[in-house]
Amino acid sequence: MKTTNSDDYRVIQLQRLRIRDGAREQFAEQLHTGLSQADEPAGATDFGQLYERAKASQFTWLRGYRDLQAGAAVNSTDYYAAPARALAGARQPVLVEHTEVLLLRPLHAHSMLSLLPAVDPRHEPDGARGIVVIHIFPVLAGQLDAFARAAEHCFAAYRSHGLVEAGILVSLDVQDRRTPADATDVLVWLGVVKDERALDQLGASLVHTAHTLAASAMQSGDSELVVLDPAARSRLRWRQHAHAA
Repeated sequence: MKTTNSDDYRVIQLQRLRIRDGAREQFAEQLHTGLSQADEPAGATDFGQLYERAKASQFTWLRGYRDLQAGAAVNSTDYYAAPARALAGARQPVLVEHTEVLLLRPLHAHSMLSLLPAVDPRHEPDGARGIVVIHIFPVLAGQLDAFARAAEHCFAAYRSHGLVEAGILVSLDVQDRRTPADATDVLVWLGVVKDERALDQLGASLVHTAHTLAASAMQSGDSELVVLDPAARSRLRWRQHAHAA
């Protein structure tokens, strides 16, 4: 099988979906089964499937494309069909609505979204582990580069808490056709910690970053901090030997 590399995927789609209560695990498994075999040949890959802790019905899906053309081609055939395939055989509707879609790119070559190998049941019998943190910053038009420089200085402090930075993404210059035309630019930071203790140790730094960047007067609104648990098959997860390497 061809080995995928995060460098192959310069367009990242972050989707937040609302799922029927109690059905997120079912949706994740059926979505994985329906798309995993078809994505890579079509120029796409699944970076991660995650459950938001603060909203029991919220499901986050990160998907990568080689370029905008690949994204358009894949989405034209399966963006709306994929959930339908994922729900094949389900007795009740599981997907309630698409609550947010962001089309993003890596901030620079060193901030590519991490693409770990698929979960191997032989070595990870309990499925994906760890805790994922996503911090979403809305940024005023024309301020994205300056804001990113200030933000990276804050993010550097996280590393002392055992966190692994999984990527820094920003808005693409071309608006996604499903994104409102008046949407502001965004910067999205992603990280992974091993467990609750590591998350607690990181907490004060996350709050400090939010306050510091809000005071920069470059944001168009409040930032959103989202804590998530990886779905069983999520590539975005804690993987000890990979992170140690």
